[in-house]
Amino acid sequence: MNCSICGEPAGFLRSQHDRCAQRRDESLAELGKLMAGITPTNLTTTDWDFLQRELDQRAHYGNIGFDVVEGMIAGTWRRVVQQKLQHGLVSPDEEKVLETIAERFGLSDAVLDEDGARSRLRFNAVLRQVLTGNPPEWPEPTPFNLRGQERMVWLFHKVKYYEDRVRHTTLRESHGNYGGASLRIARGIYYHAGSFGATSVATTTEQQVRVYVDSGTLGLTTENLYFASRKQSLRLPYDKIVTFTPNNIGIRICREGANAKPQTFYVSDPWFAHNLLVNLARLSRDEKQIDDADT
Repeated sequence: MNCSICGEPAGFLRSQHDRCAQRRDESLAELGKLMAGITPTNLTTTDWDFLQRELDQRAHYGNIGFDVVEGMIAGTWRRVVQQKLQHGLVSPDEEKVLETIAERFGLSDAVLDEDGARSRLRFNAVLRQVLTGNPPEWPEPTPFNLRGQERMVWLFHKVKYYEDRVRHTTLRESHGNYGGASLRIARGIYYHAGSFGATSVATTTEQQVRVYVDSGTLGLTTENLYFASRKQSLRLPYDKIVTFTPNNIGIRICREGANAKPQTFYVSDPWFAHNLLVNLARLSRDEKQIDDADT
């Protein structure tokens, strides 16, 4: 039987040489340390030429295939992106380094997007434009009738729309009593003479439930939130939205008004949708304040 690591004969009923297994374990441990040393704080200062030589040497010493090394590098790339986005946006310089790494090691978009990191890096660029006061414009036709200078920034397709509603449940119970005299028949046994009277008592409880309305297209513009489906169409100005609540399924808002109920839109990337919505609303508010000051 041949060694599964080096390919040379390993001996009777043996799948690998002890020495090969030891070198492989040592190399994997060293590669892990090299990858763990890459963090969002040292991303732009890392000597990638030196790191690549170290990776090649460790992989060669342990007879480790490129696919294993590629997987470790891709995992590190995804981790750094996600860690960076937990505390802020990726800067243009950091994004350039990340793109260079992906190109240098031949990392495919599919591999880098296994946990959504590649998509979030692209979304990061959109958010950066919004934060600088220059939101991008959606390049394709939209199903919405925009107003004046309003511009569509992003469309989300196949969005599930839910509304919170109050459900009333009524429980009816009958409470009764016997009328008439009680006659003793034997010791401990009584017969109730007369009729049974019952009174119906109703108890009503309220419960807030999330109700599915329809699936459609969600649009975020420079001024409004739009939604369109076969059953429902709506336009919500940002200044009429009281709360923006982040969650792990989508974006959740509540309009102003005494009878307004929370509305939830399930989207593919809640992190991006929530941050885009909040910052577009902030930008719209700031621009209106400037306009009011000018007048």
